[in-house]
Amino acid sequence: MLAALCVTKPRKGLFGLRRRAAVRAEITDSGSGKFLKITAEQGRKGLDWDRVRMAAGRESGRLLLPQGLLPPPGCGIKPFRGVELQRKLMSHAAAALLKNAAVSPRLVRISVYDPQAAMPELPLLLVPFAADIRVCTNRPERYAPQKHAAMREYGAVLTVTTRAGQLTESLLVLAPNANPSDCAWLKHLATAGGFVMTAATAEESRHFEFAGVVHGYIPHASGSLLSAVPAGCDPIQFLSGLYELSGARQIGSNPPKYLIIGGQTVPLKSAALKLPGIDMGIPI
Repeated sequence: MLAALCVTKPRKGLFGLRRRAAVRAEITDSGSGKFLKITAEQGRKGLDWDRVRMAAGRESGRLLLPQGLLPPPGCGIKPFRGVELQRKLMSHAAAALLKNAAVSPRLVRISVYDPQAAMPELPLLLVPFAADIRVCTNRPERYAPQKHAAMREYGAVLTVTTRAGQLTESLLVLAPNANPSDCAWLKHLATAGGFVMTAATAEESRHFEFAGVVHGYIPHASGSLLSAVPAGCDPIQFLSGLYELSGARQIGSNPPKYLIIGGQTVPLKSAALKLPGIDMGIPI
């Protein structure tokens, strides 16, 4: 279950004396999921991180923290950094963009840059939209079942290689496990045309703020979900935590509402019109 920390100002006890900073935990409903809300008062010596860790229990190693707050080294608390929701939204967004391409799938090349084979299921989602699908990975054995399934179910050839140079001239390049060391290469692919779509943690996504690089996805979320975001916490990370740890899978069931491209928030429909060969009469 997702656990999230809220920090409040301390209250005064009798006669104006400060009492020990309180830490309390409660289970809170949020949409179809629940999360553990930990409220900690800011005392004269800061937060009581030991009590926060005890309140979080086994979730202390993945605790959602207010933005800019880092736990002290050795306290047993690590911040939550989710990426599963972003990967899911990336795959939905890619399919939604491709559905609007007016060009024949026979003329479309899609590439997946996945050195660690983080999403071996991804190519099969793209086969209906492109005849030429290429995967660059250091673990080609993880993609063997997908190669057989692509041929068996669609009569399509899935090219799996360890050479990233074969991913050029692609309408879309999907990088589900992008990290800062990939920045220069992905920027090069983006300038060659089409979009590069990454899925990274909130901290790492800032490294990919280049034109043509999609580095964030904002899902459709109800008002009740957004109103439950703990004070100071990043809303996208909160939704990611509910999706990944609290079973609120409906958050990732549809294409995202917005894409973040080069640091700019762009509606998905507007982004689709930027791809070559878009038929504006077909809605997403």
